[in-house]
Amino acid sequence: MPVGLAIGIMSPVSMLLVRGLLSGMLSWNEVGLMQALWRSAEWVTATAAGVMTLVFLPRLSASHGSAQFNRELAHAGMIVLAASACLLLLIYFNQRTMLATLYDARFAVSDEAAALTMLGSWVRVASWLFLFGLYAASRTRLIVAGEVLSLPLFALLLWLFADGMTLERASLLYLASYLVYLGFNAAALHWPLRNSGR
Repeated sequence: MPVGLAIGIMSPVSMLLVRGLLSGMLSWNEVGLMQALWRSAEWVTATAAGVMTLVFLPRLSASHGSAQFNRELAHAGMIVLAASACLLLLIYFNQRTMLATLYDARFAVSDEAAALTMLGSWVRVASWLFLFGLYAASRTRLIVAGEVLSLPLFALLLWLFADGMTLERASLLYLASYLVYLGFNAAALHWPLRNSGR
């Protein structure tokens, strides 16, 4: 229940804040480009989340507390992260064609913005790997605490670095927020495991 409330409230509210902040910092065209980049990456991130939920979460939950847990986590990482990296690279190298096909030829962004967004999306998937490990370990409080360091942190960074905002900077802040989230989830999962002797 606490996790559901935290994610169900913080994520949509944070996304509304992000969109509101960006609309005040960038032109409407640039905001549309940012949304288009996120939408293209969501095909990969949503699929990765589905695979982790349906395939790997049950296996992680069943093996929690045993030596098999870390092997299952590594196995999930190899499959999901490798596949996500390949698909996100495919989007990056074909982003102009893809955005022009999905929208129109005006939807073209710089290679830097596209690269940072795709990398940020891959780091997001990596952070979910450890998040699902936390779910399997039933570490509710840590999951709730960590949610502050994803989209809410991104919104805060946008607000703090608002002056002179560009698509490239917004994409960099997106990447930075999920690097923090990844670091927190990895530490939150493995620190208790080491201290419990597992």
